[in-house]
Amino acid sequence: MKNKALPTLVWIAFATLCIVWGTTYLGVKIAVEYFPPFFFSGFRHGAAGLIFIVLYLTQSRQMPSWTDIKRASLAGIFMITGGNAFLSWGMKYIPSGLAGVLSATAPVFITLLSIYSFPNFKITWKITLGLLLGFIGIALISKPEGGIELTYDFWIGFTLAIVANLFWGIGSVYMKKKPVEQHPFLKTGIQMIPASLINFAISFIFEPSPNFAAIDLRGWEAILYLIFIGSLVGYLSFVYLTKYMTPARLSIHIYVNTVVAVLVGWMLGGEHLTVITWSALGIIMCGVFVVNNEYARMSNRV
Repeated sequence: MKNKALPTLVWIAFATLCIVWGTTYLGVKIAVEYFPPFFFSGFRHGAAGLIFIVLYLTQSRQMPSWTDIKRASLAGIFMITGGNAFLSWGMKYIPSGLAGVLSATAPVFITLLSIYSFPNFKITWKITLGLLLGFIGIALISKPEGGIELTYDFWIGFTLAIVANLFWGIGSVYMKKKPVEQHPFLKTGIQMIPASLINFAISFIFEPSPNFAAIDLRGWEAILYLIFIGSLVGYLSFVYLTKYMTPARLSIHIYVNTVVAVLVGWMLGGEHLTVITWSALGIIMCGVFVVNNEYARMSNRV
């Protein structure tokens, strides 16, 4: 750990992060039943971004430079418009648990893009092994015996989830190359608000207007949960943990999030699970673990 902290608080924050971010997949799945996906993403992250800005202004009045605004905004566009909004769109077609499994492959994209972007990142046998395990797991979960109907809609959702991971990886690597040295609340708010405006613009042009009269309590509960619990509580837990955990240890939440997403989708969302589903999940997690560990090792040299 970076600093001495109360272990109980650290583990409470870690458990909160794992559970909260794992449950957001079912929350998104419910929300896109009521809201068009880009409108929903704009509403969720726009509201959360404004709250983060307000939280920052209660502590400081120092304004960021124009360079920091541009960098944070571009990262947000990649990660929120390209990442979260595309994943929300894809979740109209695939189960929330599967979306959680596919999202766990984001570190693989980050590693591959880092190899292209940073001279100290190289393809190693461990990365090759991790990628192979990931592909085997994805191929296994895509078999008809995996309990998922391989319809046209499935492949749309599957493709959108993979594209979302790619955009998330681009945004993550861009932030590493072009860091923004600002308070986390301010940086996050700046990332969220421009991306939300773009999401609203895309929604206005391409999506039908949301029918607010048809949105029942379940729909509003989902979006409020995602704003206040998923975005605020989850992110505050993450920021707290960065003070006391190394990046390698903190990255364990990726694996726990995925298991939580699958279990919550099964228990609360009525999603189907089979032995093949669990086997594929285990293989993918092993692959991501191998790649993520190798990425963490090379990151220490950048």
